[in-house]
Amino acid sequence: MSWWKRKTKKLLRPTRVRAASHRWGWWFSADEENYSGPYVTRDAAIAAARSERCGEWDSVGGVGRFYLLEARQGPIALWRYVDSSDVMERVCEAVDDEYGGEDGIEWDRVWPVAADRRLENWVRRVVRFWQWWHRIEVRTWGFTHSRNAERYTWVRGF
Repeated sequence: MSWWKRKTKKLLRPTRVRAASHRWGWWFSADEENYSGPYVTRDAAIAAARSERCGEWDSVGGVGRFYLLEARQGPIALWRYVDSSDVMERVCEAVDDEYGGEDGIEWDRVWPVAADRRLENWVRRVVRFWQWWHRIEVRTWGFTHSRNAERYTWVRGF
């Protein structure tokens, strides 16, 4: 087997993103919008939230409520967002501008639907390979996955 085939064999086959490559962490928030974290354990997130007096009520001192969840951020697989019809639309516009004249070129039924699907698969594979080859990791400020969400109430002294 050639070097190229060994290198790309797994990459070109559709696979699920492995959860082990992402780090889960615990986050807390007073308003479910702005989260602080990540913390390695749930107890560490609770201790940090309590030390910051997160969600403390103004009317009663030493009592608070905040939101706690386990979440992770990215990385994002760019190939999932590729649309070959957008790519071909730009190509057709460029060809029209260059060779179409005033009326443009008639693009209806130039290629079959099956060819569209194959093009979509190949463009996605190329983007997936490109992202892997250059080790490009796109991370978001928001969470891509979350679990174990809860509302936590604390009272000082307990």
